[in-house]
Amino acid sequence: MGNRRYTQKQIKWMSENVNNYKNYKEMANAFNKKFNENRTDQAMSNTLVKRLKIKKSFNSGQFSETLKK
Repeated sequence: MGNRRYTQKQIKWMSENVNNYKNYKEMANAFNKKFNENRTDQAMSNTLVKRLKIKKSFNSGQFSETLKK
């Protein structure tokens, strides 16, 4: 498990876009595409909530498959 840092540009993007996605998985996919990275949804969640103290206002996506039934 790595301890890769985010650039200031990446942190700014994350804080500005946190509420533009349905869940962290969608956000991680968009982030990875934009910055040519390979970050996980858990990495997005940890960085936003624990490091930046930004709470999400969307479903984490954990139970999304169950809700579709």
